[in-house]
Amino acid sequence: MIGIIAAIYRRRFRKEFVHPNPNLGVIENLVYMMDFNGDANYKPAKEVIKALNAWNIVLAEHELNSSTAAIRHVASTDADIYSCMAGALATVIGRRHGGAN
Repeated sequence: MIGIIAAIYRRRFRKEFVHPNPNLGVIENLVYMMDFNGDANYKPAKEVIKALNAWNIVLAEHELNSSTAAIRHVASTDADIYSCMAGALATVIGRRHGGAN
């Protein structure tokens, strides 16, 4: 998937496709493949990789439905079970939930 993303990005700027580096992680490879400039020693900036890894975790966390995400967030603060349930239930009350429950 990251190869496709990088290829589309590079094509947009009329740059040649860059093959992944087997010594890099997923996010690091994405940045490498998008920004590679021909320098054999090129490596993506650590700050960029750290930020994109955090962003990737946030995106993965939002794959849950609202009540599941809410109960997990509240529980991660060591709140009691009643507070966790209240937080989860509160998400299905709002008009933007879609009325599924």
